[in-house]
Amino acid sequence: MRSNRLATERSLYLRQHGRNPVDWYPWGEEAFSMARQEDRLIFLSIGYSSCHWCHVMERETFEDPLVAAFLNTHFVCVKVDREERPDIDQIYMEAVQMMSGQGGWPLSVWLTPALEPVYGGTYFPPEAIHGRPSFRMVLERLRQMWADERGTLMDRASRIRAYLEADLAGHLDPAEPTPALIDEAVAQILTRYDAVNGGFGGAPKFPMSMLLRFLLRTETGRDAALHTLRMMCRGGIHDQLGGGFHRYSTDSNWVVPHFEKMLYDQALMIRALAEAMRRSDDPVFAQALQRTGEFLDREMRLPEGGYGSALDADNDGVEGGYYTWTSAELEALGLPAEPNWDGRVILDASHASMWTPRIQDALRQARASKTPPAFDPKWISAWNALVVIGSCDAYLTTRDERWLQRATSLAHLLRTCVRADGSVRHERGVDRPGFATDHALTALAFARVHDLEPTGGHLSLAISIGHVLIDRFWEFETATVYFSEAAHDRLVRRKDWFDHAEPSANSAAIAVFGTLGRLTGDPTFHNPARAGLRRVHDLLLRESFSMGFALETALDQLEWASDPTVCAVDGTCTPTPTSPS
Repeated sequence: MRSNRLATERSLYLRQHGRNPVDWYPWGEEAFSMARQEDRLIFLSIGYSSCHWCHVMERETFEDPLVAAFLNTHFVCVKVDREERPDIDQIYMEAVQMMSGQGGWPLSVWLTPALEPVYGGTYFPPEAIHGRPSFRMVLERLRQMWADERGTLMDRASRIRAYLEADLAGHLDPAEPTPALIDEAVAQILTRYDAVNGGFGGAPKFPMSMLLRFLLRTETGRDAALHTLRMMCRGGIHDQLGGGFHRYSTDSNWVVPHFEKMLYDQALMIRALAEAMRRSDDPVFAQALQRTGEFLDREMRLPEGGYGSALDADNDGVEGGYYTWTSAELEALGLPAEPNWDGRVILDASHASMWTPRIQDALRQARASKTPPAFDPKWISAWNALVVIGSCDAYLTTRDERWLQRATSLAHLLRTCVRADGSVRHERGVDRPGFATDHALTALAFARVHDLEPTGGHLSLAISIGHVLIDRFWEFETATVYFSEAAHDRLVRRKDWFDHAEPSANSAAIAVFGTLGRLTGDPTFHNPARAGLRRVHDLLLRESFSMGFALETALDQLEWASDPTVCAVDGTCTPTPTSPS
């Protein structure tokens, strides 16, 4: 099978599709020019290397020579790694959610040659099933509409573009955060709390670790957060044998995970577990925290230091094959167990409670004999910065020197992602501009490490990056940040308001501005922090579930306002500033 244009790309995900019969293009002008010249719709497929359903759609659809021939004849096909280009993913994910009411990966979107979306969805099966059209049906219908009903598609494109260009900031009424706001946000969150299994709502259940950390810091939300984390630590979403946390649980009681492991989930769970340890003496939190740190160093650490982005959900083409067992396999190792998922066993705390040192060693040796899941070595600045922040939290809770070493050594590596002008690269070793999250979280990481290593020069770096964040991303009129710099190849320039699997750009920016304002007493940072929190006041109430990081920043600001040595929320500053070093 011949290679296509993706075979030599840096991204592991793109290279995974490098031998498909689909004539893939990477995102860029070559593809856009071809679409204009040939007057074709663009088929945009977005995913990432560890995504199970991305692999399924590749096997079923993109490796099918008949489907590939139809795609190659009638469309210009573009692949995007959502970890490499989160700005592209963000735009078209929002468009698909508007069109279909749901999102996820693989993301499948059809665009005009001007990059305007006209139709989209997630996974499309090879045959129509459960009311979902087959991929071939969608292709044929869109080809026909582009030829015969183009006006309908162009009207749709205009409406979607207008939706994407709308600015939420103009519809928000600024107000100061208050203790009453915090109480109301907690009350709203708890309306969806599952008091039996922990978590919020039904299946699937995501860790929501930023929300849990916020709840842990409140009297009325703490018990719910502790119960949720306890259930997660005892369930299959937590790898009882190898440590770390899988992406989410497909059931309501945390037993059956979606098996990929993402760096940002580990970092954010470290923060939540460290806070849980401060609020409870239950040893389950300390055990999970220690195992997660060991997992990171053993399975996600890069040879040059720092951490890669993800471990695959699949191995040898089987979902969860590395992490699950047959009853016969476990019985041979001295651990009788009944299947609890698809004829296989997912280990949870009920099994771990029966482990002897001999059984545990035997399980580890047996797992080591399996083909390990693929590891994506992509170093992402924002995600490594989250590990630094989490490691600082873990050290301050445990006083375990291993966490201090993780924080400081990784912070020094993170310096290599900072350019001379204070801007941050999205990926280490790739000269591509970073996004607002890369800048905000990297600056926050350096500010946090400064507290632990005040002579390391970390604060000066944080301040420098903070100025870049203001100069290139911050919009003073609306007190919000854009997700990316202006000079990017995108349909629109978006603002990122809501936490998803990682903090939103806006929440992260407010957090670092507040931290730098507290450390330096400089109104250059304090004023945007105050204005940014005022701007999202409505969202802290209306969209509490998606504002965990900002809600915790609001708590910080309220605490700092009551401390006479730091900047007050009313704008006056009487600090004892820390000199940059």
